[in-house]
Amino acid sequence: MREVIGLEDLNYQLWRAIVSLYREDPLSHFYLLYDLLYELDRIALLLEVWGGVIASYALSWRGWQGLGVHLWGFMEEAVRIMDFDGRMTIHVYLPHQLEQVLQLVESHGKAKVKRFIDMVADEESFNPCNMELASPLREKHLSVFMEIKREQGRILSSAAARHMLLNSKYYGVFVDGRLVSIACCYIRLPEVWLIGDVYTHPDYRGRGFAKAVVSAVTRDAIQSGARALLHVEEGNKPAISVYRSLGYRPVKVLSLIHI
Repeated sequence: MREVIGLEDLNYQLWRAIVSLYREDPLSHFYLLYDLLYELDRIALLLEVWGGVIASYALSWRGWQGLGVHLWGFMEEAVRIMDFDGRMTIHVYLPHQLEQVLQLVESHGKAKVKRFIDMVADEESFNPCNMELASPLREKHLSVFMEIKREQGRILSSAAARHMLLNSKYYGVFVDGRLVSIACCYIRLPEVWLIGDVYTHPDYRGRGFAKAVVSAVTRDAIQSGARALLHVEEGNKPAISVYRSLGYRPVKVLSLIHI
């Protein structure tokens, strides 16, 4: 029998099913497990269950820049946890279901689709470069961090910037006291670290700084026993080249729908 179950109705058997799903494929389901463990006050969840087995799920997370929705599988009820009045990004994990999701959401507003590649590095493949140039960023770096985020196109309050520095593991490269390159880890689980927010000021590109900051945070991930994972837009050839040179390899493609 089919059931659609919300967060408030999770029980022991469903928790076991979620953990089993994650263990089978941590690279696909780390957002689900991490948000259930650490972000309960910011998420909504719907599980499609057949005979105790999870067939699909819809997970939404309320962040600084709007709503992020993760769809593994497809169910029409997913619209219950979406927000069509604000900014929303929908992650579609199974490519063959992209058209179904688009049909579900396009009646609510114009949708723009981008494709991203998931790339992974592990102990065997990792090839670090320029790590000595990268330094960990602390709360004392708040002002220069806010400045590079402004250059990146994101205006942060002091509270938001402090939260990011304290809760994500950031590395940076400084040139003459100026922070010119950053990368971080958003999510840390024993099996997977999610690497992201890789940015180098345009005036300082081509000098190996992105390799330095990504190498530093990747090293920390691998030393912890996890694999390092990052998302990169399919057409971003310079970034893909950098990540390949560090030992990252593509593992799958997912679609992001921006509304």
